Amino acid sequence: MADEREDVYSRAVRAGKRTYFFDVKSTRGKDLYLTITESKKHTHEDGSATY
Repeated sequence: MADEREDVYSRAVRAGKRTYFFDVKSTRGKDLYLTITESKKHTHEDGSATY
């Protein structure tokens, strides 16, 4: 099944060790909705980082 949603606006905002992604998408019926995603940066003992 193909993803029919269209990205209207997308923005990434960094806040310390966190990054927030704000995405505005439209449905097939042209309604708009907002998706907010949070990503946290984790630093390991060896200095490497993962999100």
